[in-house]
Amino acid sequence: MPDDPVAALASLFKAEQRLSAIGKDLARLRRTLEGDPAIGGGRPRLGLAQERRDQLQRRLRDAELQERTERARARMHEQQLYSGTIHNPRELSALAGELEQLKGRLALEEVAEMELLGELDEADAELRGATAEAEEARRGVTEREGLERDALAEVADQRSRIPAARLHLYDRVVAHRQPPPIVDVRGGTCTGCRLPLSTSQIRALRLATEPITCETCGRIQRLA
Repeated sequence: MPDDPVAALASLFKAEQRLSAIGKDLARLRRTLEGDPAIGGGRPRLGLAQERRDQLQRRLRDAELQERTERARARMHEQQLYSGTIHNPRELSALAGELEQLKGRLALEEVAEMELLGELDEADAELRGATAEAEEARRGVTEREGLERDALAEVADQRSRIPAARLHLYDRVVAHRQPPPIVDVRGGTCTGCRLPLSTSQIRALRLATEPITCETCGRIQRLA
């Protein structure tokens, strides 16, 4: 019984599929670490989360400083207002009016600070999630880089064992046909194009010592 001329090509296709899957996984993980050009301006989630948290912290510090400054002014106005040192009614009225304005601003600033604190809590949670995601992605990249090296070596080894003419045919089919490049002939029908083969075609396929392509879909055929 002759050797199957397509077996090595089918094995190579599986190895190349595995290499391709590893490459896609690596690209996805690297986008997590380096940023996806289609998302967030190409910046990584971790960097965006860190920047947002830092911005909110600066805004909160500025708001707290503003509040402390205005609260100090309000205390000073209260002291002046009730100290008895100001006797001019117009000055007292102006001072009381400014004090009321300060108290109104302080009330609004307290609400704004509470909202900032809520946003900061959300930003902290996002940063923790982004940090964990980045750490997992780094581990994944290291692992898959090792898998990719092994897969590359396996593909190179398999290619070195396949005769050049068969490899040339395989590469041509891969380049010009939708996968899979190798299809079964089952029940007298090519599973690539779903068309039946003639008796002579099936006999030629059974006796072939070199790969045969389908006359219709161009894929390499093998008897199932």
